[in-house]
Amino acid sequence: MEEKFFKPFDPRRIKHSQIDDVSSAIGQYVAMSAELLSMPQVHVHECRLCGGKERAQEVTVSGFLWALCATCHHYYKVHMPPHEDMLAWLKKGAPVEVYLHEEDFQYRLDNISQPKIDFVSSYHHGPPGRWLDVATGLADIPHRLQQCGWEAEATEINSALAAFATKNWGLTPQQKQLHEYYRDFAASGHPAFDVVSCFGYFDLQPKPLEHFQMANAMLKMGGLLAINQPNHDSLAGALARHKPGRSLRAFIPGDYSYFSRKSLGYALDHSGFEIAGIWWHGLDVHDLIVQVIDGDPAFKDSDACALLYENYNALQKALDEARKSDLLLVVARKVAEVKPDLAG
Repeated sequence: MEEKFFKPFDPRRIKHSQIDDVSSAIGQYVAMSAELLSMPQVHVHECRLCGGKERAQEVTVSGFLWALCATCHHYYKVHMPPHEDMLAWLKKGAPVEVYLHEEDFQYRLDNISQPKIDFVSSYHHGPPGRWLDVATGLADIPHRLQQCGWEAEATEINSALAAFATKNWGLTPQQKQLHEYYRDFAASGHPAFDVVSCFGYFDLQPKPLEHFQMANAMLKMGGLLAINQPNHDSLAGALARHKPGRSLRAFIPGDYSYFSRKSLGYALDHSGFEIAGIWWHGLDVHDLIVQVIDGDPAFKDSDACALLYENYNALQKALDEARKSDLLLVVARKVAEVKPDLAG
């Protein structure tokens, strides 16, 4: 297994709306939580990933109880609305993600989308093949993949994001849940994919292991699963536990799960994958600055804030190299056939 650390970045290029009005950005998440809590709640009594019943820690965030599994080190939400209600909520276009309002999309393409593609592609042998991007969001990944010669497909159930993709890239994702897409794929006889990417996806699923297994079933043997997930064993995770409900990067209202390196390893081990590479990088220092501004809005215009952003990359690099970044980009190779059980 190879490891890579750090990615130079300037959060002010795409996160300026958060910095300019932190209280409004946090308020949107608080309102989302209140909307979800107004729906009927379904409670679980075991870890959503491994089924473990022992809890090592609990934290309440904007009315939702999260538990840390003592077995696989996975944070999971103890209660959420029925999944069909969640899907209806997402399909109507809520929440409209913060990045939908970004102005500098070229910066995103060059500094977020393309580095992901390059890292994943470095583990692919041969010419560009077939790539499925699940829950594609802005569809920036398949847009760039097509420019690089890949045969790219995408799914996205959020209507606002799908409309954005159609308008800006002329690329319309299939508005299907993964199990719908998987069943259609299995019936179609289409060739298996070389790569399936699920960037920021598994935390949105009430039964994440099933979705790892569906990805396995659509991949060639030796094919790649690419994952980009928030890491709770990070500075951003520690900040979120210190001030629950005030983070824009952790314990998000619509999420069911909050992974760590250990819990991602558990999921991959139990779905026929072997980790090929991990890229540790994050925006923890930005999250720290945002939380300081939340407590003291005048800090935004201070010399101290400017100094932190001027030295952002050096500070974030230290956290990344300590494996305490709030993002993990993992590339795993399919080494065994695993079929999902979707009977339920």
